[in-house]
Amino acid sequence: MRRILPVLPLLISTTWAAPPTDGRWENSIQQFEKQMKDGDSKPGSVLFIGSSSIRKWDLPKWFPGHTTINHGFGGSEVSDSLQFFDRIVKPLQPSMVLMYAGDNDIGKGKTADIVHTDFQSFAKRVRKDLAPGTKLAFIAIKPSIKRWSLSGEMARANALIAKDCAADDQLEYVDIWTPMLGQDGKPMPDLFIEDGLHLSDKGYAMWTAVVKKLLPPPSSTGNEALSGRSLLFHADFEDRSIDRFEPTDDTAWKLSEQSGNHFISLTKKRSKYTPPVRSPYNRALIKDLDVDSFVLDVKLQSTIPDYNHRDLCLFFGYQDNAHLYYVHLGKRTDDHANQIFIVNDEPRTKISTKTTAGIPWNDDWHHARIVRDAESGSIEVFYDDMQVPVMTATDKTFGAGRIGVGSFDDTGNFDEIKVFGAKSGG
Repeated sequence: MRRILPVLPLLISTTWAAPPTDGRWENSIQQFEKQMKDGDSKPGSVLFIGSSSIRKWDLPKWFPGHTTINHGFGGSEVSDSLQFFDRIVKPLQPSMVLMYAGDNDIGKGKTADIVHTDFQSFAKRVRKDLAPGTKLAFIAIKPSIKRWSLSGEMARANALIAKDCAADDQLEYVDIWTPMLGQDGKPMPDLFIEDGLHLSDKGYAMWTAVVKKLLPPPSSTGNEALSGRSLLFHADFEDRSIDRFEPTDDTAWKLSEQSGNHFISLTKKRSKYTPPVRSPYNRALIKDLDVDSFVLDVKLQSTIPDYNHRDLCLFFGYQDNAHLYYVHLGKRTDDHANQIFIVNDEPRTKISTKTTAGIPWNDDWHHARIVRDAESGSIEVFYDDMQVPVMTATDKTFGAGRIGVGSFDDTGNFDEIKVFGAKSGG
């Protein structure tokens, strides 16, 4: 939390306008849904949601390098974002949600308590329906020239929400109120356009400077992740050999072929191998390759009948059977699934700082990538979309180690396995 502001003494009526019907926003909501369907709005992005202050915010201009989605619809209130949560928030599974709303609510007669209650309801949906740990940041209701007479109730709403945020690590209160006030204690006019309500470029510049501190750094993803790196290993299996891999159980792995394409297959759910501590049962490591900073690129296909714990795994930093990292790409997320794990002479331990609600496995081939920087400890995991990581972690326990593929206890296929080394000069 940045700062809780003192409550101003002004009070307003407790009456408010009736909530809008679905039809009022339907065109905007359908446009958002179309963008999601067309792939213009990518799951795992940072979602900005709320009223016209969000809608008018040119996110690509102000947040270059960040993958953002703008679901602002002018005139909306906190309750509207809650009403359409299942249509414009949940399907995206954003990595973070930033909300600006409450301005119109109080402008139409709602009290600070109602705004606060609606925000709490929205926060509950974030916890229930988005990935564990997904951050929700509330951008403080702004002090504006046009609505300065309502500033007391706005400040009270901000204070109530700021108190919630201070007590909950998953919530963040973004104080844009304080820097928008001049020496006379009133909103600075040059932060607004002529209507005294909506922000000017200078106003958005100020907001951006505050909000940018909350966002993760622009990700070194996509082809940029490979720039300047040397290819250390490549297996496409067209030499019809899997001899470059060392499996935990030779009988569980074989060379397979589909339509003339060759790949390595894990064919047994449980193999003869029993790990010394709780960790995956099936693994095939690349022989004679130890790396610290790297990019692992792999095509993979789950071949197990669908169920809630369907998974495949990628291994790195392997020291021995009791000391390694692995990524569990699981269909449903919990503390033991769909996470980045460390095995350090004890049962696997989750080290993820971010994940999603689960991997949408089907019977198709998919693309996965791990980007690891050993110096900083940064670990990023990508699945199909190479722009937004589905998992992140920071850990420097193990340095250089071996890399491999496998599963906790399922079956699958792996192809086009590539390992790129550290960037030049890195």
